[in-house]
Amino acid sequence: MKREDLTINTRKRGDESDQIYVFFPDEPKVGVKTMKSYITRMNQENVIRAILVAQQNPTLFSKTSICEIGSKYHLEIFQLKLNCLNFFFF
Repeated sequence: MKREDLTINTRKRGDESDQIYVFFPDEPKVGVKTMKSYITRMNQENVIRAILVAQQNPTLFSKTSICEIGSKYHLEIFQLKLNCLNFFFF
């Protein structure tokens, strides 16, 4: 099983239009290409909130792209490493 297979999309109870994605990228460092694919997917399904569970810190370029889209999307990154969880909020 790949980490990508764990992707979740769920809706808020009582408000079906309020959705959130939880992404589990396969690559250890999330790059711009992966971030753009997630944003495209969110855009197609009108989802503005997401959680990204990464194995390592995202690359500098992907952090920059996250900041650039911050006005339209709310994306939180969690770093999962050896059963430890670090939180990054943008």
